[in-house]
Amino acid sequence: MAIMDAAGWEQIEDLIVQNLGRYELAQDRNEVEQLRRTILRLMAALAEIHPNRVERERYDAKTKEFEEASDAQKENILLDIGRGLGMVFVSPGAATATLAEPEGWEQIEDLLRQNLRRYEQAQDRNEVEQLRRTIFRLMAALAEIHPDRVKRERYNARTKEFEEASDAQKENVLLDIGKGLGMIVVSPFLLTGGVLYGVGLFLRGLGNAFTGGALGRFVARK
Repeated sequence: MAIMDAAGWEQIEDLIVQNLGRYELAQDRNEVEQLRRTILRLMAALAEIHPNRVERERYDAKTKEFEEASDAQKENILLDIGRGLGMVFVSPGAATATLAEPEGWEQIEDLLRQNLRRYEQAQDRNEVEQLRRTIFRLMAALAEIHPDRVKRERYNARTKEFEEASDAQKENVLLDIGKGLGMIVVSPFLLTGGVLYGVGLFLRGLGNAFTGGALGRFVARK
């Protein structure tokens, strides 16, 4: 292939960006798998020819990790690759759906934690919105398959609430969800206008997400 020489590494990175964009929009499992194979080959090529040694080693490590990874781990690797290429990248619904099996609920909760952490570190509004969509899909999956009926019902209620919520209300839902997963979630700094003021933050303590409603503790501004 003509691009598989040292001069072609930028073209290969462009191809990864294009295929990650297609992957995000994938509609079925076959398409997800085909795009994963394509992206894996492109990553392997960059592991050989990228002019930066650190990047070659990183792509090599990610390629090997990807080959042995579970579905959830593959999603994390692709999210990292996309971020390294300057993309705000969201896992496709078709890939998330592959975890929607009874044994997959713990993986989905792990993905939910990871995306909540990415959310609080979000650097721009587009990233906030895309991460919200990912988190929404994960909550909806848990509303279907969580083994605890009470939690299924509460995830279902939170999903419906989130869909219709204002920005401030969405923050409260996400903070409560994080709390139920044993997390202290911090809203992104960039959210303003009724959600954050100055460098003040809404914080949640550890505990049960599904008790006490959406009551926040506001940390005073500097």
